[in-house]
Amino acid sequence: MKPVRILLLLVATLLAGAGCPTEPVEVDELVAARRRWTAEGPRAYAFDYARNCFCLAETTRPVTIHVRAGVVEAVFDRLTGQRVTIDPRFPPWPTIPQLFDEVARAAREADDFRVAYDARLGFPVDFFADWIERAADDESGFTAANVRPLP
Repeated sequence: MKPVRILLLLVATLLAGAGCPTEPVEVDELVAARRRWTAEGPRAYAFDYARNCFCLAETTRPVTIHVRAGVVEAVFDRLTGQRVTIDPRFPPWPTIPQLFDEVARAAREADDFRVAYDARLGFPVDFFADWIERAADDESGFTAANVRPLP
């Protein structure tokens, strides 16, 4: 086969979506869930959050995050109830829109990922990404639950 034909065949295969890690259904679900959160989610809220990764314990402890006007206002350790100091050396504690951003990044970049959304408000409740299929310790994820409005 001529090199030009091989190249055209390869391009046609890629354009057809073969080997694409993101299925259209996953992207559609993400868009629909984000719209539901934008329409139904409270503007000032608290939620329970736990990061899952090969990270320092300070970043993976279960916490409750308080958000006002799109900014993390306070973080509390769920086991002790103590306020957690926001340390700039560690990844920032996320807002719900930032959880959607992480899912969107996985849809674009991860070799494999899975996500489940809250049926009522649409926010991601369980997320896991394997960023590089054959690499060790690159996986990450989170759980989010119990979103409630703040006074």
